[in-house]
Amino acid sequence: MRGLAIVGLALSAGCGVSVHQVAASSFEPYASLHSHRVIHMTADQQSFLGFDRDTRYVEQAWDGLKRRCPGGQIVGITAETSTQLGFFSWTNRITLRGVCVQSGDAQHIAR
Repeated sequence: MRGLAIVGLALSAGCGVSVHQVAASSFEPYASLHSHRVIHMTADQQSFLGFDRDTRYVEQAWDGLKRRCPGGQIVGITAETSTQLGFFSWTNRITLRGVCVQSGDAQHIAR
């Protein structure tokens, strides 16, 4: 009975989340506040016993972010990477956020 309790505790207590880094890009070209739209995209990579199912999850997140801004330019991009730990497995996650500026609305500021 005690061994079963220890196994149950080990299975339920092996979870945690770690944020690795958050990176940001520049905000050029500048645009007026009414001409932008905040967009985001998240993609995951599942790993079990060190075997990764999908190695293109970052590209999938980037492609998804670009699809949310058709004909525009994405500026002010932030990328947050994190790992959620499980029992013999983990999930790598990337969340990309950006500001979609339509091409005709962008104004370069030279000072």
